[in-house]
Amino acid sequence: MHAVRKPSGTRVKKAPTPTYKEGGILDRLKAFFSGEKDPPKGENMSMMKTIEPRVPEGGFIPDNTFLLSPAEAVTDFVGPKIPDEYKAPSLVKLSDYLLDYPETYRNAVMAASYKETGSRDPNKQRITEESGNYSTADRVLGTFGRTLRPEYGTGEFTPEGNAIFDTTAVNRDLVRNPEGLFNAVYGDRFNNEGEGYKYRGRSYLQFTGKSNYEARDRNREIRKLLEGKSLVDNPDLIMEPGVAELATVDFLNRGQGSQARALKKKGAISVKKTKDMSQADANLLVVMQVSGGSFSRTTLEGLKKMDKETGVERANYEELYNTLRN
Repeated sequence: MHAVRKPSGTRVKKAPTPTYKEGGILDRLKAFFSGEKDPPKGENMSMMKTIEPRVPEGGFIPDNTFLLSPAEAVTDFVGPKIPDEYKAPSLVKLSDYLLDYPETYRNAVMAASYKETGSRDPNKQRITEESGNYSTADRVLGTFGRTLRPEYGTGEFTPEGNAIFDTTAVNRDLVRNPEGLFNAVYGDRFNNEGEGYKYRGRSYLQFTGKSNYEARDRNREIRKLLEGKSLVDNPDLIMEPGVAELATVDFLNRGQGSQARALKKKGAISVKKTKDMSQADANLLVVMQVSGGSFSRTTLEGLKKMDKETGVERANYEELYNTLRN
């Protein structure tokens, strides 16, 4: 609504007070849905409900008896129906499942989830899937070159020792082809049996490979939530609220100690127990867990991103890479 300024010296005539009579639209809709006979049509169609007049003492009923007060009008308001398929954002958060871990380790896990999904929103992190929709051969090889070398490498190397690839074949088979790319990269790994695309990365830490889904299927709490369903049969279920968080904790708990001992043995971290770890050590432990123990250039870049997210300043990245690469 907006106000209209009245010119000086003019009169404004008030609109007549409306009257509402029996047979309004709401009456007719109620009658239609209840199966009753259509009520009589009134002279004016009304969006208000019809109310029975209260007869004053003496039996006199004034003309405007059917006027409805605003308070009474609101009681019969029916808003639009929410679609059945609508899902409100989940209130489940990964951070709530990490409260038993030391603060530095919790920070490292949340930074790893940001690194893996590119989002700080827990709801988006939970449902993020590995896309694989790379636009150039250089991007494909920059991420998966080491894995693709046997099939797409020419067998030749640059003076710097880098493998030379058949980029024509990479463009033909893998660029903008997520299914082809993941079947090539993951098909014969992680117990996938050729189904690399089916078991591509999902959720907070981008669970990848059939063996990962099989391991989470063995978790009793996850099985209880799934009510007989299987992550191996339907990997998308790992993105469901509750399931995603339990799967993440289950993954972190398995192999945490052995990975910490291996890093300590190589002198990469100063202590083995997570409760005593600095933020730098916790970041390195988590990034190694997520990478499956492999410290490639991709892992190194991920660690740098986690360090920046958690405020860690580390001067020995190249030295660390030379110590841990395999």
